Amino acid sequence: MNNFWLALLKKELISKEKYNRLSRATGLTDEELGGFIARQLVETSQSTKAVASILKEMYPDTEIVYVKAGLVSEFRHTYNMLKCREVNDFHHAKDAYLNIVVGNVYNVKATHNKSRFIRELKQGSISLNRMFNYDVDGAWDSNTSLQLVKNTMEKNNIRYTRYSYKQGGGLFDQQPVKKEKDRFRLNLIRLFRI
Repeated sequence: MNNFWLALLKKELISKEKYNRLSRATGLTDEELGGFIARQLVETSQSTKAVASILKEMYPDTEIVYVKAGLVSEFRHTYNMLKCREVNDFHHAKDAYLNIVVGNVYNVKATHNKSRFIRELKQGSISLNRMFNYDVDGAWDSNTSLQLVKNTMEKNNIRYTRYSYKQGGGLFDQQPVKKEKDRFRLNLIRLFRI
């Protein structure tokens, strides 16, 4: 692939830095891996970026933390927290809550010392699957936090608002008509398009 990458570089379709990263023979350092993970945690959706920008403007002293949906789903499965979409819409609020819990733990653990976090992941001394088995200072207490989360997830006292809408269609599009000899028949024809 080196010849192809060189051709892209000569035609200025990739930068020199990109070419150097693609063609190098050495492995990534812990700092580079940490930077890569930090970039991967950032959602690329334009709407998410717009909302994050608005929130940052409204609350400048607040840190916005992104969390991958797969991590929350894995947390749900690991600790047997069922998700039911059919009965009601409470799962949206519960997902939001779990995103805060899981995102906070991963963020505190990863940002405390990114290089150390990456090194421990590489060495296998830390497992993302077992992160909630241990204390994470300021984010997770292995003795009490899980029970608190489970108790919160069992509650169904969530306030929500249904979207009100106006029905459309033949029954609702009727316009007053002038008095005619067979007005009932005409209305049936209009209503059912007979």
